[in-house]
Amino acid sequence: MTFINTDEWRAELDRVVAQVGDPMRNSIVDDRGFTVKDFMEHHHFKRTTALTRIYELEHNGIVKHIGYRSGHGGQKVYEIVKEKK
Repeated sequence: MTFINTDEWRAELDRVVAQVGDPMRNSIVDDRGFTVKDFMEHHHFKRTTALTRIYELEHNGIVKHIGYRSGHGGQKVYEIVKEKK
C-alpha cells in the first residue's frame, strides 16, 4: 500500500475538482423554482425565518436545491419536489 502526504492528496483533490468542476455551481436556473428572497416576499417572512423554513422543507424532502440564479452572486434556487401533506 502506498501512502501520500497531505500536500499530495490536496493537490490531487484540487486536480480532480478542476477537471470535474462543481456541477451545482454550474447549474444556472432562471426559468423555474424560487429563491429565499421570493419565499420571503410571498410569505412575508424575515430572512432568518425563511432560511429556517426552507432548511426544514429541504430536510423533509419537500423542496430541493436545483441550482443558482444567473448573475454575480446568484441566489440558490429551490424547487418543490412533493406537496406537503
